[in-house]
Amino acid sequence: MQIYQLMKQWCHISRHGAKQHMHGKPIRFGYKVWCLCSRLGYLVQGEPYQGASTRNTHPELGVGGSVVIDLDDKLPHGQYSIYIDNFFTSVRLQEELKSKGHYCTGTIRSNRIEKASLEEASTLKKRVRGSYSQLTDTDSGITLIRYHDNIVTVASTLRGAKPIGVDRLDQNISTYRVNVHMKKWYWQMIMFPLDAFVNNAWQLYRLTSKGKEDKQDLLVFTRFIVQTYISKYSIGVAPGPSPKRLKKLVCDDIRLDGLNYVIVKSLTQIRCGECHKNTTMKCKKCNVGCHVYCSEMFHSR
Repeated sequence: MQIYQLMKQWCHISRHGAKQHMHGKPIRFGYKVWCLCSRLGYLVQGEPYQGASTRNTHPELGVGGSVVIDLDDKLPHGQYSIYIDNFFTSVRLQEELKSKGHYCTGTIRSNRIEKASLEEASTLKKRVRGSYSQLTDTDSGITLIRYHDNIVTVASTLRGAKPIGVDRLDQNISTYRVNVHMKKWYWQMIMFPLDAFVNNAWQLYRLTSKGKEDKQDLLVFTRFIVQTYISKYSIGVAPGPSPKRLKKLVCDDIRLDGLNYVIVKSLTQIRCGECHKNTTMKCKKCNVGCHVYCSEMFHSR
């Protein structure tokens, strides 16, 4: 399982109390959602961020640690491997998760390593790229590793971590996102659950016997959902007459008699019987769309 903070993009410049700014991120302004995801990106639990004090249920762990514990409580009983980033990770949090029987891996900030005697970052930078410093606490089983590749420090109670979970969910959603141009502040918060539901349904479908046979990708699966809802719930509209048939709708004896052709305004946009382009004018006598400059030709041949 992975826990991460997902930013929902919002380009409108209006103010709102829940809007966040995250410096250095691809999406700097938006609404933050705490997400708990499976390895393949199935969204297990999501909660919008509503302020620093909203989820600080465990002050000794901070806001990030409180979010992890609260989301972990939503999981069914069992043993899990949890992956988090440096916003959440702390030695105390990993001890708490291990006491619950879970493994935890995440990058950790230098001021949260509880004075562990890792090699200083300034010294490690002078060594060959790929060099690392490692410490393991035999009591708690927590391993701290600091390695030279832009100096990253990782804390783990499990080996073999890789980017999964929320990153996978974000990738799937961003590929085929529901895109509706609206400037209402709440619209992204409405569309995110819809995108997540489609992603979750696709993940579950792939686990079924039919899904394993079809091997549909997310695009094909999304199209199938759209086509199903359109065919089941849309209101059918009778097709309009073909442009080539417009003249046949009017008897030639009426259309070509040369009498009382009055071009008036139409209430709706319709096809011109002569040039077949859209028009808001029509012949009152023939009741067929007709531009003023097309009237002579329409009523003469």
